[in-house]
Amino acid sequence: MNPRMAEACSRCGSRNLSLPQPRIPLLWRILAVALLLAIGVSLADFSSAFAIEVWKSLVASGALSGELATRGLMLAVLWGLWGILPDCLRIVIRRLLKRRSGENRD
Repeated sequence: MNPRMAEACSRCGSRNLSLPQPRIPLLWRILAVALLLAIGVSLADFSSAFAIEVWKSLVASGALSGELATRGLMLAVLWGLWGILPDCLRIVIRRLLKRRSGENRD
């Protein structure tokens, strides 16, 4: 789908744009941004606490424990998931809007 203001298709360059991108209600946009922000702040908080634990462990014993390494791996996976979350939210919102517009036709 192309942006609503597009004059030509972003893939093929055709000027025959018969299906514009659906409008996303303001409430959905605000909720999506709030969710992303809350998750990002939480991950940043957990990451800083993890960094402090790693620092204390390195100062105290000079090595990392297996538990800290596992936590670090879990944090890395969560950051990766947070990186793809905006795309997932867009897909969910798009599907909800399609369902809603389909119900309005009936």
